[in-house]
Amino acid sequence: MLVKNENFQEQDLNSMLGEILKDLNSNPSVEITESEAQKALAEMVYKGSLLGNRAMLKNNQYAMPAAKNEYLRIPVISSLWAELQKKICPQFDEETEQNKIAETVADAIAELVPYRILVKPLLKIILFFILKNSHQIVCENVNIA
Repeated sequence: MLVKNENFQEQDLNSMLGEILKDLNSNPSVEITESEAQKALAEMVYKGSLLGNRAMLKNNQYAMPAAKNEYLRIPVISSLWAELQKKICPQFDEETEQNKIAETVADAIAELVPYRILVKPLLKIILFFILKNSHQIVCENVNIA
């Protein structure tokens, strides 16, 4: 599947995921908190909107300072994280392979982010958290209804 990177260029999602998974397996001691993963998701949604608008408006000076502050507020962060959990938790469990989980999560994030822009360093934070923790931890208390 093709997504857009932070330069608004099309990129193969599997290639991006392969690099992230290689990095995860090379650095198993990296610890990411749920709070860091949640903030990375909110920042990616904000950046997707900003970068997409810049590309569509052909204006690299376009800024959304008020929007950035809004995206980094706790209710917005929590809402985005809950939406991600609703999308991914029914699709994997303790037996699901790492590649499938990464693909499921990335697909769900691409649906949440404007213009399907995936910022690799932010995606990496989210995937590190989800892949290093079990389904039981990531999906604890998720209301899928």
